[in-house]
Amino acid sequence: MAVSAPTTVPGPETGKKKKSKKKKGKASEKVENTGESVPTAPAHSSVPAAKSQTNTPPWHIEAAALADIYWKRDRSRKSGHEPTYEEMESWRTEGREAILNRWREELAGARYGRWTLDAIMPVFKEWTERRWGTLSYHLTQGLTGHGCFGSYLHKIARREPTPTCHHCGCVNDTPQHTLFDCPAWNDHRDTMLRLTGLDNHGSGALNLTLFVRSILSDEAKWQAIQVFCQFVLGSKEEAERAREIDPGAPQMRRRRTGRRRRDFVRAP
Repeated sequence: MAVSAPTTVPGPETGKKKKSKKKKGKASEKVENTGESVPTAPAHSSVPAAKSQTNTPPWHIEAAALADIYWKRDRSRKSGHEPTYEEMESWRTEGREAILNRWREELAGARYGRWTLDAIMPVFKEWTERRWGTLSYHLTQGLTGHGCFGSYLHKIARREPTPTCHHCGCVNDTPQHTLFDCPAWNDHRDTMLRLTGLDNHGSGALNLTLFVRSILSDEAKWQAIQVFCQFVLGSKEEAERAREIDPGAPQMRRRRTGRRRRDFVRAP
């Protein structure tokens, strides 16, 4: 017995077709043999640099690799051959290599996060395949350049009127300056360089690429650099907090948001 279609009650909107609004989003690509689109990460985002630190490939790259394995198995089964364990492992290995190669290509074209990417890309495979070395809060600041650096606080965070280093007077307190050049941290830097074997490099030759290569070679060296970043950037944060509560500090430096703002307002 046929079921009749439900009738509609006439109304002011009857007969009018609603226009579907297309959401503006990221570029997308087609996964083989599927009708679904997989968004790709924008090349100008700093997110790729963050993902490279945490060994987290963009999901659209992983999805494409998994789809390729799926369709290989599907074609094999349709031809009457059940893939063996060895064949599946071979396809998975190829998939992992494809993920790394595609990921490397995307990172090479990223516009932002170059401080991080230029240091990691030469040893990208070793970085992503390491089985030790956790990223602490302060080590992450050193690797990203986003933290208690005069250049960042002035240009990005808008918390400092100038990018000047408060510890030595350098006119531009960049991550390079803080980690490798600032004389305020010479003692702790010398200890770190001795423990990592980088003490044979001149101060002008030190850079983040050497740091990354060193920490990948030995877990003890990773720990030494992590302790150095914790002391230096932790000390700079304490000094920054002292400047924030200075009544004579510029208004932009004393700006607070959220709970810290409410606590500051309530303070006598």
